[in-house]
Amino acid sequence: MSRPRQASLRVRLVEGPDDGAARGGSIRPDVTIKRRGNVFIFGAVLLVIGVVVVLGARTRKAPGERSLPQIGGWLATLTGVGLLLGGCMYTQDVGQTVVQRSITGEIVGATVQPGLHLKAPWVQTLPYDVRNNTITYVGAGTDNNSGGSATGPQVTFQDKEGVSANLDIVVRYSIVPTAAESIYARYGTQESFVAQVITNDVRTVSRNVPAGFGTIELLNDRAAAGEKIREALAERWEDDGIIVEAVNLQEIRYPQAVTDRFAEAQNSRIEVDRAQADQDRARVEAETRVIAAQGEADANRILSESLTPEVLQQRYIEALNTSGTVFVVPEGSQPLVNTGTPSVP
Repeated sequence: MSRPRQASLRVRLVEGPDDGAARGGSIRPDVTIKRRGNVFIFGAVLLVIGVVVVLGARTRKAPGERSLPQIGGWLATLTGVGLLLGGCMYTQDVGQTVVQRSITGEIVGATVQPGLHLKAPWVQTLPYDVRNNTITYVGAGTDNNSGGSATGPQVTFQDKEGVSANLDIVVRYSIVPTAAESIYARYGTQESFVAQVITNDVRTVSRNVPAGFGTIELLNDRAAAGEKIREALAERWEDDGIIVEAVNLQEIRYPQAVTDRFAEAQNSRIEVDRAQADQDRARVEAETRVIAAQGEADANRILSESLTPEVLQQRYIEALNTSGTVFVVPEGSQPLVNTGTPSVP
């Protein structure tokens, strides 16, 4: 289920002096914006001072004569022009979206293509990292938020059977480049967005999803839980323009007593499977013997049914023809009289 949007949100563009340290001590983009605004003002002031000094010096000196104030005025003018020209250009790296904000705080646009871009000197730029951001919660990690990525300690959860455990997880995500402008409008800097949305959602989902799995299920197939976490995050972030690239559920750590019972259950399961296999083999061997005996009985029955009196008489005559002994059998009698083998004259 996607997160309900806030009807209105006043973005605080300049934070207090301790906010950056609380999120890991990194330089905040809003501070960079403020510095760039100061550079623009400083350049404009230098330009004005330089022009005034040059014009004032020219009125007091003869044509072609140069004085020290006039030289200083020209230097101030050139420096001011350089600062103003520098404020009209900015470079954008691959994997970034740059939000443009006027000096009055209004968002005036965004650029999504890398390279050199032009802007009005009074427009300030705010870069957003839109690719390869990672949220890493592993072991005794330290809370840190830099750009679109963050780190922190392991996530503690309770499974469906009420057993507590810890898990290590790494979530890799991207931001749709065109969504950075609306994200900035609602949450301010990227660090603020990560702190308010991304890290909170990763921890919440990583605790809730394993609650639907039993202990044995999580120990046997943590990949299934990882896929459920990925699906839940993708659903929550769909309306924010966030794409879940991958979820790596690296490890699930239960107390030692739980893992020992799991090992015993696994061994018992193996013994049951082995006994079942022995029973199946014995049953197959018995069925094989029954089939062989049935085949032999069927063969004997077929042979017996095929030995009719006519067949027996024919085989008897064939035996007489192939024998070297002459037998005399009176008509209607059964005895045989052996007369011996006749001599050749």
